[in-house]
Amino acid sequence: MIDLLILTCLIVWIEDLTDFVDIMKVKLWNWIYNHQKPYKPYVIKPFDCSLCMSFWIGLIYIAITGQFTIPMIGYVGLLSFMTPVICDVLRLVKDIMVKLIDYVYKSLKLEE
Repeated sequence: MIDLLILTCLIVWIEDLTDFVDIMKVKLWNWIYNHQKPYKPYVIKPFDCSLCMSFWIGLIYIAITGQFTIPMIGYVGLLSFMTPVICDVLRLVKDIMVKLIDYVYKSLKLEE
């Protein structure tokens, strides 16, 4: 079960906190149209949605690992539903670490 939580955190990080999907969509557009057409934003479900992506990847994961049961499907659904909260928690952890580092710098008088 912790594997699914970590997997969901990774998906949220890639989908919501990096530009990876957007950069790949531009590269795909340019490859398909051979730089002939200007890029127009488009949506590829489930790749543009951390909720969708974590749900489907989670289902694939529990199917491969032989854990495909109703409770596990429910757990995958719950994790998928909680992707906005997971995104906020990841941002909060980062902000806390930045504040902690700032505090250490100020305490050691390394910062001017």
